[in-house]
Amino acid sequence: MRFNIFNIRFFIVLTAVLMAGVVFGKKKNNTKEQIDTVQTSFVRMERTPVLSFNDTLFNVYGNIGSFTSKQRAKSIESKISMLADNYLFQGDSIKLSDEGTYLNIVYKNEILMSVDSLQAAQENKTRVEAAEYYREQIISAVETQLHNTSWQQILMQIAGAVAILIVEFFILKWIRYGYRVSRVMIWRQRGKKIKGIFGIIDDQRAMLTTMSIAKIIKFLIVLIVLYMGLLAVFKLFPYTKHLSDQLLEYVLSPLRSVGRSIMAYMPKLFTIVVIVVIFRYIQKFVRSLADKIATHKIVIRGFYPDWAIPTYNLVSGLLCIHPSNDIFHNLM
Repeated sequence: MRFNIFNIRFFIVLTAVLMAGVVFGKKKNNTKEQIDTVQTSFVRMERTPVLSFNDTLFNVYGNIGSFTSKQRAKSIESKISMLADNYLFQGDSIKLSDEGTYLNIVYKNEILMSVDSLQAAQENKTRVEAAEYYREQIISAVETQLHNTSWQQILMQIAGAVAILIVEFFILKWIRYGYRVSRVMIWRQRGKKIKGIFGIIDDQRAMLTTMSIAKIIKFLIVLIVLYMGLLAVFKLFPYTKHLSDQLLEYVLSPLRSVGRSIMAYMPKLFTIVVIVVIFRYIQKFVRSLADKIATHKIVIRGFYPDWAIPTYNLVSGLLCIHPSNDIFHNLM
């Protein structure tokens, strides 16, 4: 009886020890897995963009074996360019191959790139999600390039460029015609609407100056038309599309800067307008008061009517000085 009780107690203790060991082992393994996951998610690795056909497809991170991220990016770019040279390319031919540690993106037994857990973690994706994303980006880039370099597309691009040049020709021709008409109109207005300026410039010189202004305006319009035509032609071809965007940015960047400056200056401009309006009404009031004193409508004891206009001029001058100072400070 005692032997049986001893055996039962020994069995219970042994079972408890084994269960404790299993539970402790699981906790330890779970802790290790959690630590590995956290470390993988927060590791920041060197990033290199993969450029293809003047566009960024995706980024590659860190080293795989002895290959750095820059070497891998160059290799991927070269392989994508080779795919774009194959006019029999089919996107479905790019497959995913699981090699354990790496998930390879393969085209006809040739590895285009490899994806590991660290690479996927940088994109906040699983290995499969990251590999699928890269695969879709590669297929899209190659198919787009094949479409842009197909002979049908090239013919359409050439036809579009020719159409733009024809439209440019007629626009420039109309500008030239409009300039010639404006010269005739300016000549006819000599001595009428176009006159000399205070004897400093005679009618002939004023007319020639007006023609010079018209010529400058014509030059600016021609320059704008040619610039816009060049942008349109560059935009048609994929290899020069980035030049079109860059040229357009040369114009838009200063315009945005000027627009921001104008918007920032609007409160000061509003203040100046308010000061000028108040000054004008005060000036009119003082002028009206001076006129009434000068015409004896208002009599001020000890103040002669002949003093009214000189006093007005003096007060008006003081008022001009004060708002001018305010406006100067607002401009600063």
